[in-house]
Amino acid sequence: MFIGAMTGLPMMVAAMFTTTDYTKVMNAGFPAVELIYQATGHRELTMFLGALLILVMACTYSFLSFHVLKRY
Repeated sequence: MFIGAMTGLPMMVAAMFTTTDYTKVMNAGFPAVELIYQATGHRELTMFLGALLILVMACTYSFLSFHVLKRY
């Protein structure tokens, strides 16, 4: 939890200062990627960071679902 707070807080502060269009973020299919795009302004970098984010989320989800299924 400590690591999440230490990485999430700077991300939240950076997003607050770099977000230019909140309506786009709220209507986006994957708002985190829209935030990254508005922060960087580069399509290629957004695709790389978005893919990295999806990979981390997929690995975490697989681990959690395996752990829950193993218990039952």
